[in-house]
Amino acid sequence: FGLPFSTYVSRATAGTLRCSTVWYLSHRKRQPAPFDKLTTAIARINTDGVAGPVTFLLDNASYEQGEVFPIKIVQFPGTSIVNTLTIKPNSNKNVTITASKLTDGSGIPGVLQMDGADNIIIDGSNTASGNSRNLTIINNNSNYTARTVVWISSNGTNGANNISISNTNLQINYTNGGESILSGIFSGSNSRTGTNALSGTSATAANSDLIVKNNGFVNLRQGMVIKGGVADDLRSSNILFSSNSLGGGATDAQKTSTAVLFSYVKNVNILDNSVITLANVNTSDPNLGIVIDNSENTVIKRNILQDVKTSAAYNCRAIWIKGYNKNVEISENKISNIKNTVGGSIYGIHLDVTPESLQMLLANNFISEVSSTGSFANSGMGIVVANGIGTRIYHNTVALNVAQTGTSSAIYFAGGTNLDVRNNIFLLIYTIMFR
Repeated sequence: FGLPFSTYVSRATAGTLRCSTVWYLSHRKRQPAPFDKLTTAIARINTDGVAGPVTFLLDNASYEQGEVFPIKIVQFPGTSIVNTLTIKPNSNKNVTITASKLTDGSGIPGVLQMDGADNIIIDGSNTASGNSRNLTIINNNSNYTARTVVWISSNGTNGANNISISNTNLQINYTNGGESILSGIFSGSNSRTGTNALSGTSATAANSDLIVKNNGFVNLRQGMVIKGGVADDLRSSNILFSSNSLGGGATDAQKTSTAVLFSYVKNVNILDNSVITLANVNTSDPNLGIVIDNSENTVIKRNILQDVKTSAAYNCRAIWIKGYNKNVEISENKISNIKNTVGGSIYGIHLDVTPESLQMLLANNFISEVSSTGSFANSGMGIVVANGIGTRIYHNTVALNVAQTGTSSAIYFAGGTNLDVRNNIFLLIYTIMFR
């Protein structure tokens, strides 16, 4: 690795990078152009492709000036599960990639875009197989446009697959306006609006095999948004969202509202995430916490959801499962201090599913301090089951131990058939009315 940069370039023949190539991206004088910028290095890979795994080692403290955003990776020649492209900080380096556009009315829809590209690894640790977060990626656009930090996009009939994002801080500096998407990661189509904003539309081909692990999500409205297509072959599948941290902020407007918003997905694991101090301040956005809209084979397990509130949307939930769902497990989650301060209802877990949804399991969850300032039916409830066939509810503890004036339930059944409820603890105190 101590060899001059030109030595690594010489390993490429016929315009194709050879096995185990490492590129240093640095502004130091010994680094000849065009590889002093991430934009030009990506352009080279897009054109020439690879014949083995390639790593870009980021050697500067900052990548901003002279970069063209979004930096787009397309499906380059030679890519495979073995021939991956890895982007990571060099040893002992702390690196920031910042996309700024502060002067005109157009937006920056994303900082990094995988546009139908496969086999991409973003690893923010500056050590081999490490878990430190030494890479920060910032969308610093101040305009009132929908945007993201990392954009995983389908390109026509070509989806973006086998994408891994780990050990990275994902940040938006200006969460202004009422845009529905201001996310750390967005997976969907590659379309934009007339103001160069993220359109937020569903994928035109499945973006699948996505790993998002040990990232920090900072000053965002949503952590990760996936919009798969309605048709089965357009649904995103094989998704791991694990060990990430979300939430926080000095004011409610700076806090994340939705950790996960996945639509039309299958084979999903949402595991071991820390979701602390969320707030919804947007009256037109009912999403809060973890939201799954139409899924199959989904596991939501061992997550912490704590200090979650809505001060705008009238009805919210910490975990919201809606639409048609099959084989969903929600287990071993800790949900606490969930509040509605505008007088509407709020639920710890809401199975807001279609009547034909089936094979859902709620087990060993701990839910406490769910409350609302509302009256009558507008109140806090622990678990609400709207529909579904054969839902199993085992070994949960639900303690509604905060004062509220409306009717309240530790568990409430609005519908559903063949329900199986066993060995749970339901505690209800400090309410005037209950059911």
